[in-house]
Amino acid sequence: FNLIIISIISLFLLYIVIVLLFTIIIHHKYFEKRITENKIIKNQKEEDYKDLKKESFSFISRNVKLNGNIYYYDTKDNKDVIIFSNGFNTVITNYLSEISYLSKLGYNVYSYDYEGVGNSEGAKFKGMPQAINNLEDCIKYVKSNNNHKKIILVGHSMGAYASCNVLNYVTVNKVIAIAPFNNIVDVVNDNIIKKLGRKIFLFPIIYRLYLNIKFKSYASYSTFNTLKNTNTKVLVLQGENDKTVSPNNFIKSMMTNTNGFINYLLLENKHHFPLMDYDAMNYDLFLKHQVQELKLKYKNQIPDEEIKILNENINYKLKNKLDEGILNEIKKFLSEV
Repeated sequence: FNLIIISIISLFLLYIVIVLLFTIIIHHKYFEKRITENKIIKNQKEEDYKDLKKESFSFISRNVKLNGNIYYYDTKDNKDVIIFSNGFNTVITNYLSEISYLSKLGYNVYSYDYEGVGNSEGAKFKGMPQAINNLEDCIKYVKSNNNHKKIILVGHSMGAYASCNVLNYVTVNKVIAIAPFNNIVDVVNDNIIKKLGRKIFLFPIIYRLYLNIKFKSYASYSTFNTLKNTNTKVLVLQGENDKTVSPNNFIKSMMTNTNGFINYLLLENKHHFPLMDYDAMNYDLFLKHQVQELKLKYKNQIPDEEIKILNENINYKLKNKLDEGILNEIKKFLSEV
C-alpha cells in the first residue's frame, strides 16, 4: 500500500515538473523575443499623414531606456495628453491611424515601444506584466513634463490590459480600453487550448506562480477586479466576434459592474481590432490570405521581391480606415466632464 502511495506521489511530482518545463518553454516561445515591425506586411509611415508632427522622447523603465514619439497637429502648446499603449507583438506605427485621429481631437499623443520592442532598448520583451510596469513609468515621466494637464490612457489588447491595471499604481483622468483581457494567465491558457484542442491540467496555476516570481505584483492583476473598484472613468470597447479575447466573460462582468464609472460597448460583428471599419476588416482578411498563399508557395521562405511587390500594392487608406461610428463614441467619451 505504501509503495502505491509513493508511486502516485512520485508520478504527480513528475507531472508537475513536466508542466513547469512546458510552462517555461511556452513563455519563452511566445514572449521572450525581440519584437520588430512585421517583416511581410509593412506599416504605414508618419509621412503619409499630412501635417502630423512628431517629437521623440525617452524615459527609463526597469533600468532600460524606452523610446517613443509625441504626435500632434498644429502645436504642442497647452494640450492635454493621451498615452497610447500598443498591443502585443506590435510597434508604434501599427496604430498611426488611431494616433492621428486622437491628435486631431486636440491632444498630444505619447506613444512608445515597450522594453525589447521596436525602437526601445532591451534585448527582448520579457512578458505581458512588463507592459504595466513600462506604462507606469511612462505616466510618471509624462506627469513630470506636463504639469496640470489631463492625462488619458488609450490602449489596445495588452495595452488596454495595462491601461486598466496601471490604475492600481497611478491616477489618471480617463481610460479607453480597446479589446482588453481580464488576466494574462487566462488569455494564454485559452490560446493554448485552441492550439492543442485540450486543457493542460495545472498549467494555469503553475503559469500564475511563474509570472508572480518573475514579475511580482505586476503579474497579479485582474481587469475585472480593477474596474470594479476604480473611480476613474473607463470606456471599454470590445468586438462581439473577438477570437483572441472572448467577450463572454466581459459581458457578464461589465453588466454586473454597477460602480457607475464603467461604460462598456459590445460592438456588433467586430473582431479583435474593433476600431477598424468593416471594409478595412475584409481587406485585412484578404491581405492575410495573400500572405498565407505566399507562405505555402515558398514554404515559409517568401523572397524579398515578392514581399516588395505585395507592399507596393497595399491600399493603405483602406487598410487603416477606422469606423466613424465608434470614433464618435470615443470623441463623446473624451468630451464628457
